[in-house]
Amino acid sequence: MSRNPRESTGKPAGLRRFATAAAVVGAAAVLSVAMASPAQAEEAGGGSVTCGPGQSVAVYSTGTVGDWSHLVARGYDTVRRSGATTSPTTVYTRTTFNSISRWSVVADAFDRAGARCL
Repeated sequence: MSRNPRESTGKPAGLRRFATAAAVVGAAAVLSVAMASPAQAEEAGGGSVTCGPGQSVAVYSTGTVGDWSHLVARGYDTVRRSGATTSPTTVYTRTTFNSISRWSVVADAFDRAGARCL
């Protein structure tokens, strides 16, 4: 009886094939989860902002990197912008109110965020 060189590890060939198949399936699962994971959004926020008569609150985000998917003044107005930015670009979300109790910005990437009167 001749010994097959592929069985030199002492493990039966069926067990080796199972272990190899399991490793390939595991690697494929990890890769597919990594590819399906959306980019993590950054969030910044703050408290109340009150503006003078004739002014309105604007929530802004300034970014230089990445794609912005949302710029949101929660509960008020929404501005959408997409596309990569290579120099600082500011996007404002102007509300119709001169006072808000809470503001929040959600974006893919930004350098600075805040709320101000316009």
